[in-house]
Amino acid sequence: MPPALPWILSSIAFALLGGAAALWFVHRRTRPEPAPTPEGVFAARPVFDAVERRVHRELRAALPELLVLARVPLRRFCRALDNERARPFLSRLATLDVAFLVCSPSGRVLGAIDLERSEDPAVAEQRRFKAEVLAGCRVRYLRCSPDAMPDAEELMRLLDATPAARERAAELPPPPSRRRERHVWVETAPAPLVENSWVGELPTEPEPAAVAPSPPVPPWVTPTRRASDLRGRGTPPRRH
Repeated sequence: MPPALPWILSSIAFALLGGAAALWFVHRRTRPEPAPTPEGVFAARPVFDAVERRVHRELRAALPELLVLARVPLRRFCRALDNERARPFLSRLATLDVAFLVCSPSGRVLGAIDLERSEDPAVAEQRRFKAEVLAGCRVRYLRCSPDAMPDAEELMRLLDATPAARERAAELPPPPSRRRERHVWVETAPAPLVENSWVGELPTEPEPAAVAPSPPVPPWVTPTRRASDLRGRGTPPRRH
């Protein structure tokens, strides 16, 4: 055997081993990692703490004929009238909720209740923002101390949930449905809605509503003329 042959064989063996190690390393680097799963990352927690559980029990006892929901996000019962104008506030609105939401058996929102438990400026700013949003939605907003909750009669009055108020709400005609004409959505006149925003003080009596001026006619709408007016001018009536 030539003296150089063992060195040649050893070099070939080391080259093969090095190539196999390089392939294994590259395959290990390029192998996709398993997608993360939420299993074992989250755990259940109670909806109420001790104070909220007590207040919820008091609200249910004071308002037995109404629904008392807990931890309801504002996005659940508030909607944007103009998506472009509301876009800067949607991300902030999505993170906020109210401690309790009082609804009629039919699901009509009567009022939202938050508990005054913190003097943090950030929490105060959240309350101010919620008060502005709920006032715009005509939803009563009550901020109460857990240790000084109003009694049942006062709650019914503040939420406008007395029997007389429920009778007035039942007498209101249902809002007419929205109709579509060609490519334009036409919102018909909404049903009358009682102003019921309350952000820390008793609501004042609503002033008599002034007669709203008729909206201007859009430029793309042709005013309808009577055939008699056209005949008086010697112009034949146009058929639609």
